[in-house]
Amino acid sequence: MNLRELKNCRICGKVHLHHGGIVVCEVCRKDLDDIYIKARDILRDKRNAEEFDSIRLAEEIGVDPIYIHILVEGGYFERDGFDLDGTVSARKNLARSFEAELNKKKRNDHEKKTSSRGMFYDERRDKDKDR
Repeated sequence: MNLRELKNCRICGKVHLHHGGIVVCEVCRKDLDDIYIKARDILRDKRNAEEFDSIRLAEEIGVDPIYIHILVEGGYFERDGFDLDGTVSARKNLARSFEAELNKKKRNDHEKKTSSRGMFYDERRDKDKDR
């Protein structure tokens, strides 16, 4: 066992073996899963009628707000790349920028392959730069 794998649960404080993801023990993880289902149902049912923040949602369910904060931090309430407030999430923006960079690289590679001077000209030009 490696000491770096031992962590304190963010909810109850017990030491547990951490395997990645949210830093909570198994007991609290089960509670968190149950709370997520309740919170998701409330948000779906009252989506247009009311606005919720994490504290109000925790009061509605009857749990400590730390559970809702952990779920929000873990991205459990993001929907189709949008945060709860309707703005595009940071993850979605990051994915879009990676996709744009990848498409640009593919276009550049395709242009190099189809250049009128041919592959050998590009190789000679690159060698001349190195000299």
